[in-house]
Amino acid sequence: MQPRFVVQYDTPTPRNLRSLEGMIIHEMNHLVRLRVFPWSMSVSVGDYIIHEGVAESFAAALYGEEVLGHYVTEFDDSQLATAKRIIGAGLDETGFDVIRSYIFGDHWARKLGLPQFGVPNYGGYAIGYWVVQAYLKQTGRSIEETTFTSAQEIIEASGFFDE
Repeated sequence: MQPRFVVQYDTPTPRNLRSLEGMIIHEMNHLVRLRVFPWSMSVSVGDYIIHEGVAESFAAALYGEEVLGHYVTEFDDSQLATAKRIIGAGLDETGFDVIRSYIFGDHWARKLGLPQFGVPNYGGYAIGYWVVQAYLKQTGRSIEETTFTSAQEIIEASGFFDE
């Protein structure tokens, strides 16, 4: 498996160019994690949010929170609460079109003709990041160790959905 491209901008800006190194590391983390936890079309919502959350947390650990994507930084508390409730109830859902709806949210689900669940834009990315952050805080483990930890273990030990 090798990346074909990392990111595509329609308009380079100081903000998105500053995030470029984080995006590269995010995508490289995916390649490493996929060697340990191979992807299949039966992947669950829980697997996918952790896949994204570990990658984004890895980028932040290396380059600081200023490289976090807009899908984390532009997510307000009400969106976070909504996404947490909906995604928390759907963690075991499978089917690629279903999980993409949870990850990308209703806006993109509608555009792509996918099921809609009430998830805010990029809700799965934001929730994944915050689950991994809770896991790191609860366990004291490093993001490097977390890259090699199963999604189920991360979700359970994070306590994120227990609140």
